[in-house]
Order: sequence, then structure tokens, then C-alpha cells
Amino acid sequence: MLNNGDSLLWSFDKKLYLIGDNATDSGVLTDDTKLTLVDANNNDKTYHSTASYAKFNKTTGELDLTNISGYKPVTMNDVLLRYASVTAKESSDGTLVEADEATATVKTSDGKYYRPAGENETGTYKITVSANSDTPKNDNDEMIISENYYLTISIPENEGSKKVIKNFVNYYSGNKPRKLNGNIPTNLVQVTNNDTGAYVIANFFTQLVSVTAHDPEEITASNNFVRATMTSKISIDQSLRDTFNGYKSDDFNMYQAFKFSMKNFDENDAGANAKIIAGTSVNVDYSILNSSDTELSNAKISKTETLSEAKDSYMLMYPDSVYDYINSDTKGSITVKADISLTYGTAGIIDQFPERKDGDTKTGIGVNASSYVAYSQNNIENSSISESGGMPARRYYRKAMTVAQLNYNVAESTVLESKDSPFSQLGINAKDMTTEEMAITANAIYDLSALSRSTKDSGKKIQYTMRLYVKDNSGDYKQTNDISKYLSSFTLENATSSSGLNGKECVFTTAYNGEEQNTAVTKFTVKTGKAFEEQGLTYANYRVELTAVLLNDNNSVVNGTTASDYVVYTNAKIETGFINS
Repeated sequence: MLNNGDSLLWSFDKKLYLIGDNATDSGVLTDDTKLTLVDANNNDKTYHSTASYAKFNKTTGELDLTNISGYKPVTMNDVLLRYASVTAKESSDGTLVEADEATATVKTSDGKYYRPAGENETGTYKITVSANSDTPKNDNDEMIISENYYLTISIPENEGSKKVIKNFVNYYSGNKPRKLNGNIPTNLVQVTNNDTGAYVIANFFTQLVSVTAHDPEEITASNNFVRATMTSKISIDQSLRDTFNGYKSDDFNMYQAFKFSMKNFDENDAGANAKIIAGTSVNVDYSILNSSDTELSNAKISKTETLSEAKDSYMLMYPDSVYDYINSDTKGSITVKADISLTYGTAGIIDQFPERKDGDTKTGIGVNASSYVAYSQNNIENSSISESGGMPARRYYRKAMTVAQLNYNVAESTVLESKDSPFSQLGINAKDMTTEEMAITANAIYDLSALSRSTKDSGKKIQYTMRLYVKDNSGDYKQTNDISKYLSSFTLENATSSSGLNGKECVFTTAYNGEEQNTAVTKFTVKTGKAFEEQGLTYANYRVELTAVLLNDNNSVVNGTTASDYVVYTNAKIETGFINS
């Protein structure tokens, strides 16, 4: 056929005829009726419109889907290419030549177009069609191909809306009455020379959705999970139950899914949508209860997965059709229940949950869910049969925590920068020294290996801050107000200083390029002896504390990167000789 010049570059009409429960009642869609069309032949692309914009004809009941904004029907050629390979091979006895789209009759799998060759045209081709290995065939080994669309019609409930709407699609199938195969409730009405599929669209089902968030709210390394329970009570209108069962197809299915989502609230209770981060371990336990709230033993299903990428929301779809459970219940009602648990590593806790400070009762992550019901698994997220639960008041948060580590110490060595002292760098005895200063070198290793990749990527600089503390008579360490009284210098190699010694802290910054460890060498000179005493300072133990953080582009601290450690030196004046009595 294709080599004879028959064209495949055409499309079937896409027209529906919508009438009310009475055959004479055709104007059944109000102007603000919402239409959602999913084209399963084009990567499930979705189109939205209203009955008014789609030019629904209230006199004839005709709805032409090609009037939905942006939608362009696929050609039979496009449908064929989903099921088979179409190739062109140059041949002396070929009947086709290459062409542009406007004059072509067929398109091959490589995107080229062909048309029938004119008289005396050369460079001719033959077309070959080869079915894919998974393409269905009939008893005559002929391919079975199909177009698939999903249309959701959401009709506002008001005085003008109809209780039941029938949707007729005319097509040729012989004179045998039979039910259509499909996912929408259908039945056939016998019409002269044609079969007509009758689609019933009505408010058959109601949903009552609840979401419960469980304790505890504070997320820690040991309590590293969030648990929530979602329920959807799905009921069929008992007055329409027989109507629905009369029109649905024998292989009718109905599916239910929860869309679980998170929202991040700040201390002022302002909320913003939050992604569920990559690396989160998700476990879901499904169960179904009948109208007496008795759990059905044959309907329990569990699912576990680890998210490979961050998600705006998480779809939890019960994998089997739920309609048989509804229809077999005496009251036509079931409750689908899903218990979800999200588990995090320490780095994940820092990425997912905001820090709550003392006195703050608002900051945290809230959870919520919506329930969707649809006649097709592919179209469930676009279903108009949906209901949202109320967001629980519970907020999940963390206190200040870090996965970064800092190791700050003085290397064991007998080679001292102050050559006049025979003692350890951390033990200073003014009595035995000929100078009034002692130089100390301490090394810091800032370990970022446990941070998530996204946290590392957000860091641009490392900031080191030194503070000095003195031990008082009660044994407590108190921060000094002027470091320069105790130290004559403090430096950090290959870093930029942004403060001097005349204050409570010394601040340095150094570049960060995503490495897992950063080594910092600090050198400071301790005052002792006469100059130290003349200021009225105390011989005691002193603690040098170093704190490291990652800074982002805005010079703000990156969550989870704060780490501190310290060294202690003793500044003393001790008589080490023997005392004669």
C-alpha cells in the first residue's frame, strides 16, 4: 500500500458527542467545564482548556478535541512508527522518491519523507515495514496498532449540571452488541449500521482524606525518620451504583494514589514548598479497610526505595485496581491507608530539615497529601477525582548539628621554635626562659567527607575563627576580651585575615574547592614573664579554640558545616630546682 502511494500522513477525527441522561438533552457542559487531555501517543503530553475555549457545541453536543489549545493529533504514520520500523531502500524498481513534508505520503523511522515518483524520475525507493518484537498481532499475523487518549472532564456542580452524562463515540465494528475494552466506564448502544460507545461521566465517587503526622518532631541522629499516615475513604454513590456497573466495561479498573509533599516553614510561620531530597529512604505499607473498618487480609502491600534524585512530591500508588474492593463492599465504601516512613542520614537531616533555635515554635517541615482516583494508572496524577487532606500542625525540625569535623592539635615534637625552652610547646615556664615569648604551632584538619555533594557544592570559602579562654579559680574557662594582651601574634598560613588581635576573636578565610579535607597551620606567640605580669595578668591554663565553617556565595554559613576543637597551653612561673631546708 505504501509503495503504491497510499498516504499515512492523516489523522482520525477526534470528536465526542456529549448528551444528558435524556437523549434530547445535549447542552450538558457549562462554559467553565474544565477539560484535560492526555495524549498517550505523544509522551503523555497534557493539554488544558475549558468547554467554552474548546468551542463545545451545546446544540449538537459535539466536542472537537482539536479545538483544545496546543493539541495537534498524531498522524497514522506517527502511530505506526510506535509499533514498527519503517525504512526506505534505494531500488531501481522503487515507486517513491524523497520529498518535503508538504507533498509526502509517508515518513520513515529516520525522519525522512517520501512521495510517489513522477514519470521519468530517478533515485527511487522501496518502503519496508518491520514490526517491533513486542508489537501485538492477530491470528493472521497482522499488526494491531492503536491510538490512546485520556480525557478528564470536570463539571462544576451547580443547578445547571446534569446528574449523568453519556458520551457517544461513533465507530464501525459490525452489528454485534459488546462492551468496549478500555479504562473508562462504557457500554454499547445498538444503532443502525453502527455501534455507539456510551461513556458515563458522573459524580459517582466521593473521597474523604486525612493525614496524620506522628511524633517525635525533633529529628536527630538517633531519631532520623518522619512517619505519617494517609487515609482515603472512597465511596460510590449508592443511588448510581447500578448505573455505573451497567455502563462500565468488563475489564474496568480504578486506581488510587496519594501525592505526599512537604512544606518548609520559618520562624514567622511563612511556608514554601520543599523538595524531598535525594538519598531519602522511603518505606510505604499499604492496607485496605472495608466499610466496617476491618482490614482486608489479601490487600496488604509494602514498598521500599531510595530516591536517586530530589522530588517535588512523592506519588504512592496502590498497585492494583481498587474497584472490586469497593463493589464487593455492602456499603460500597473502602478506606485505602498508607503508612509512610522517610529515613535520613546525618547529612540528609541537615539538608532536609531547618534548624530551630531556642524560643522558636514555628520553624520546621510540615507534611501533607492529596488522594487521586483514576481509571488509568498513566493518567492518575491528572485526575480530577482528587481530594486534599488538611496539613497537620506538627512540624519536623532539628537543633544545631554538624557532620563536619575539626581536629586541632600540636604535633608531638622536641624541636621547638623557641630554642631557649627545653620544655613542651604547651607548657610554658617563665622562670626557666630567657625570653618573654613562646611560639606554638598547631595544626587543624577540617574534615568535610561526610557532607552531601550538594552541601559541598554550595561552599565557596572556609572561615576559621580563633577565640582565647582563660581558666579561673572556679575551674571554668572564660573568654578573654582582648587577645593582644595574651598573644603577640596569631597567623594562619595561606589565609586572609579580616581582624586583628585587639578583640575577642581572630577571623581568617581561605579558598574552598570542594575537597573533603582542608589542613590549616596556625602559629601563635604567647606572652609570659615580666611583661605579662606588669599587665596584671594571671598565670593559668589557656584554651585556644578554633572554629571552622563553610561559607556560600552570600558569605552565609552553610548548614551542617560548623565544627570546633581546641588546644590548651599552660602559662606558669614555677621554681623547678630543689629547695634546701
